[in-house]
Amino acid sequence: MTTTKYFSDTQNGTVEIAWTQPMRNAQAEALFPGVKIKRYDSFSRLVGKSDDGVMLPITRFVCYKATPSLHQCSAKCRGGKCGGTCECQCGGKNHGVGV
Repeated sequence: MTTTKYFSDTQNGTVEIAWTQPMRNAQAEALFPGVKIKRYDSFSRLVGKSDDGVMLPITRFVCYKATPSLHQCSAKCRGGKCGGTCECQCGGKNHGVGV
Protein backbone atom coordinates (compact mmCIF):
# COMPACT_ATOMS: atom_id res chain seq x y z
CA MET A 1 0.00 0.00 0.00
CA THR A 2 1.36 3.43 -0.90
CA THR A 3 0.42 7.08 -0.47
CA THR A 4 1.03 9.59 -3.23
CA LYS A 5 2.88 12.70 -2.08
CA TYR A 6 3.02 15.84 -4.22
CA PHE A 7 5.81 18.44 -4.23
CA SER A 8 6.47 21.87 -5.70
CA ASP A 9 10.10 22.87 -6.26
CA THR A 10 10.28 26.62 -5.66
CA GLN A 11 13.15 29.10 -5.40
CA ASN A 12 12.80 28.86 -1.60
CA GLY A 13 13.05 25.06 -1.58
CA THR A 14 10.74 22.09 -1.85
CA VAL A 15 7.17 22.40 -0.56
CA GLU A 16 4.96 19.38 0.09
CA ILE A 17 1.42 19.89 -1.21
CA ALA A 18 -1.41 18.13 0.62
CA TRP A 19 -4.30 19.21 -1.61
CA THR A 20 -4.21 19.15 -5.44
CA GLN A 21 -6.53 20.10 -8.26
CA PRO A 22 -6.39 20.27 -12.06
CA MET A 23 -5.99 23.62 -13.83
CA ARG A 24 -6.43 24.22 -17.56
CA ASN A 25 -3.14 24.17 -19.50
CA ALA A 26 -3.39 27.79 -20.71
CA GLN A 27 -4.18 29.13 -17.24
CA ALA A 28 -1.37 27.10 -15.61
CA GLU A 29 1.17 28.27 -18.20
CA ALA A 30 0.08 31.89 -17.70
CA LEU A 31 0.40 31.66 -13.89
CA PHE A 32 3.66 29.69 -13.89
CA PRO A 33 5.61 30.56 -17.06
CA GLY A 34 8.59 28.32 -17.79
CA VAL A 35 7.75 25.77 -15.07
CA LYS A 36 7.41 22.12 -16.04
CA ILE A 37 4.13 21.21 -14.33
CA LYS A 38 2.94 17.60 -14.03
CA ARG A 39 -0.01 16.64 -16.22
CA TYR A 40 -3.43 15.79 -14.85
CA ASP A 41 -4.71 14.85 -18.30
CA SER A 42 -4.17 16.18 -21.84
CA PHE A 43 -6.19 19.33 -21.04
CA SER A 44 -4.99 20.13 -17.52
CA ARG A 45 -1.96 20.43 -15.23
CA LEU A 46 -1.72 19.67 -11.50
CA VAL A 47 -1.56 22.55 -9.03
CA GLY A 48 -2.13 22.73 -5.30
CA LYS A 49 -2.11 24.99 -2.28
CA SER A 50 0.67 25.16 0.27
CA ASP A 51 -0.04 25.29 4.02
CA ASP A 52 -0.14 29.09 3.87
CA GLY A 53 -2.72 29.07 1.03
CA VAL A 54 -0.43 29.95 -1.89
CA MET A 55 -1.24 28.24 -5.21
CA LEU A 56 1.83 26.31 -6.47
CA PRO A 57 2.52 24.06 -9.47
CA ILE A 58 3.08 20.34 -8.85
CA THR A 59 6.55 19.60 -10.22
CA ARG A 60 7.12 16.14 -8.69
CA PHE A 61 5.18 13.35 -7.07
CA VAL A 62 6.23 10.10 -5.43
CA CYS A 63 4.51 6.97 -4.13
CA TYR A 64 5.51 6.64 -0.47
CA LYS A 65 5.27 3.19 1.12
CA ALA A 66 2.90 2.64 4.03
CA THR A 67 5.61 0.87 6.05
CA PRO A 68 8.85 2.55 4.94
CA SER A 69 12.30 1.37 6.02
CA LEU A 70 13.27 5.02 6.70
CA HIS A 71 16.81 4.49 5.45
CA GLN A 72 19.22 7.37 4.77
CA CYS A 73 18.69 9.13 1.40
CA SER A 74 21.25 8.25 -1.25
CA ALA A 75 21.95 8.97 -4.91
CA LYS A 76 19.44 6.25 -5.80
CA CYS A 77 16.68 8.26 -4.13
CA ARG A 78 17.76 11.67 -5.41
CA GLY A 79 18.17 10.27 -8.93
CA GLY A 80 14.90 8.32 -8.82
CA LYS A 81 12.19 8.97 -11.35
CA CYS A 82 9.13 11.04 -10.63
CA GLY A 83 6.24 8.81 -9.70
CA GLY A 84 8.57 6.11 -8.42
CA THR A 85 8.33 4.49 -5.00
CA CYS A 86 10.24 5.91 -2.05
CA GLU A 87 10.73 4.78 1.54
CA CYS A 88 13.57 7.06 2.72
CA GLN A 89 13.52 9.11 5.89
CA CYS A 90 12.98 12.27 3.80
CA GLY A 91 9.38 11.18 3.14
CA GLY A 92 9.88 11.53 -0.61
CA LYS A 93 10.99 15.16 -0.44
CA ASN A 94 14.40 14.40 -2.00
CA HIS A 95 13.17 11.75 -4.44
CA GLY A 96 13.95 12.70 -8.03
CA VAL A 97 15.56 16.09 -7.30
CA GLY A 98 18.84 15.11 -8.97
CA VAL A 99 22.30 15.62 -7.48
